[in-house]
Amino acid sequence: MSSLLRNRIGVPGIISVVALVFAMAGGAYAAKKYVITSTSQIKPSVLKALKGQAGPAGAPGAPGAAGAKGDRGEVGANGTNGTNGTNGVDGSPWTAGGTLPGNATETGVWGAGFRAAGLYLDPISFQIPLEEAPKAVLVAAGASKPGCPGIEDGAPTAEPGTLCIYQTVETKGTAQATLKPTAAEEPGTGPSGTLVFVECTEDECSTFGVWAVTAE
Repeated sequence: MSSLLRNRIGVPGIISVVALVFAMAGGAYAAKKYVITSTSQIKPSVLKALKGQAGPAGAPGAPGAAGAKGDRGEVGANGTNGTNGTNGVDGSPWTAGGTLPGNATETGVWGAGFRAAGLYLDPISFQIPLEEAPKAVLVAAGASKPGCPGIEDGAPTAEPGTLCIYQTVETKGTAQATLKPTAAEEPGTGPSGTLVFVECTEDECSTFGVWAVTAE
């Protein structure tokens, strides 16, 4: 058969046919060999080279339109009432404008010195006023009277509704203390205090004492 081909197409023709066959076979082989169906078939360095550079960031978009106003929420339920506070101890603390609680006692000092004979007034003021004026009683040093038990452990005492004025010291001369009388000739005192008359019979005299008042 080879002689027949040589006679019909000649040697050059045979060579051309053989080259064509090999070319087709090689192309088919190459096509079958290098068909890519996944990136895993590509070498990582080649795959990296194929990736393009990231583009610049885009400009910010314009702000969106304001949303519609939401519906008003429902009114919340009322809270529960708080518990009542406990009552404070009477007289502690005392609030401005109040009065001394019942059976509570306040104390203080009084006294005066004079350089001439005469009649003088020495005021006694209560730090906390009483609701009603107490009965005032003047008590000599070391003595006691009804409503005024005396000085106990260095502190003056008084029964409810009584102002006890204890004359404890006379340092110079003779000073006689008496309570200021009212128009009815009764000792004058009020819810905020009283006045004590002190009579000095010498050129120089003084008298001092302590007091206690207890509210009804």
